[in-house]
Amino acid sequence: MRLPAPGQKEDRAEVLLRAAIKKEVVDGDLKAAIAQYEKIVAAYGRNRAAVAKALVQIGQCQEKLGNAEARKACERVVREYGDQAEAVSFARERLASIPRKGEPPAAKPRLRLAMAAFPLVGFGLAPDGEHVAYSERKEGKWGIWISDFAGFETRWVTTGRGPAWSPDGKHLAFMRMDEASKANLLWIISLSDGAERQLTKVHSQSPVWSPDGNHLAFFGARDPDEEGGTLYMVRAAGGEPRLVTKAWPTHGAQWSPDSTRITYTHADEHGNRDA
Repeated sequence: MRLPAPGQKEDRAEVLLRAAIKKEVVDGDLKAAIAQYEKIVAAYGRNRAAVAKALVQIGQCQEKLGNAEARKACERVVREYGDQAEAVSFARERLASIPRKGEPPAAKPRLRLAMAAFPLVGFGLAPDGEHVAYSERKEGKWGIWISDFAGFETRWVTTGRGPAWSPDGKHLAFMRMDEASKANLLWIISLSDGAERQLTKVHSQSPVWSPDGNHLAFFGARDPDEEGGTLYMVRAAGGEPRLVTKAWPTHGAQWSPDSTRITYTHADEHGNRDA
């Protein structure tokens, strides 16, 4: 039997932790995620950072399920993992909002937490109501990030800006500048495996998913600095964009609940707008 190299088991804990977070955030299977987190806690005690984070995630999952065990997981972090400052801080924060047995549920100041946690540039709320995607410019380049409302679990997704969640929460549509043409092109990324797909070849902006998740409406502009543009739609699976209207400029696309119609506003040469 070959023994693992020093640190190998701890590295494995980080891999399993990321898989469990995917199970929780992307798949939405909270019970399966809890089982995976509990395995990390049981098997990787030497990696205190990973175990503390796993316990915090257990508490978060249990809280979403409305289980009393949510307090127990967070209390254990505070009691046994004082050296893990970030995890302890988050656990204390959750304990302040998780009611004790017999107490009424506490109100969740989600928006306040989000505003304090990160810069809301290109902000997009996830369908699960627990996460946000946003874009931030660092060292001259735009990147897209996903965070929970407390900012405890934040991860880089890809380069680009203006993220828009798919209705099932499994994909993000976004714009990325093409270095050759300097146009912002429309892309989609899968949050489960990171696979990306380019949808347009002309300057695109303001993508809006159809409620059924099959199409995106967007505005095709003649140049990157132009506000509004011509309204198009494209299949999320790929294909040639389809012109919706020749009216220009158009703004504010919204889908009907059954995904069969798109409303928009059109401004004439005098600035008057009609829907």
